[in-house]
Amino acid sequence: MTQQETNVPVRDTAATETQGKVNLQDYKVIPKHVGNWEGTVRFLDADLQLTKSYDIKQTFQDAGEKWIITNTYLYPDGTSFSHSFDVIPIGNSEVNVEPQDGSAFSDSKLTAVEHGDIVDFKVFNTATGLLREIETIVLQGENKRVRTTQFFTDNGDLKSLLVVVEHRVD
Repeated sequence: MTQQETNVPVRDTAATETQGKVNLQDYKVIPKHVGNWEGTVRFLDADLQLTKSYDIKQTFQDAGEKWIITNTYLYPDGTSFSHSFDVIPIGNSEVNVEPQDGSAFSDSKLTAVEHGDIVDFKVFNTATGLLREIETIVLQGENKRVRTTQFFTDNGDLKSLLVVVEHRVD
């Protein structure tokens, strides 16, 4: 399956600012993720074969005018890696996602939108406009959620899948 070219969403933040400040309270789903989560990350290749697995801890905090997500990956060899993202509300149930260390996503545009009890995160290649990945997070009650991510090659073909079942630990 080949992916069609997708336009990278562009948001006029000046228009948002002139209409009034966007508040975290205007969002219904994203605030439900605030807290500490733990789970196991499972990667599947395009043939749905398990390729790797490791634990994850995620802190999702309310920082006043934005949220901050910190993912800490705990690898089987005892090493770990963390990175954090600022989740900035822009209105209409949408947010921009900005890595605090931009190197990993320096050529990408990250956005998310909430609807129902679902949040969809999208990562676009800024040069081509193609979708690189889409992550869907579904709440299953207050203390459980499922995250699934589809990763695409530069040609738009399915590269791999990620599945995380997490539970709240706070």
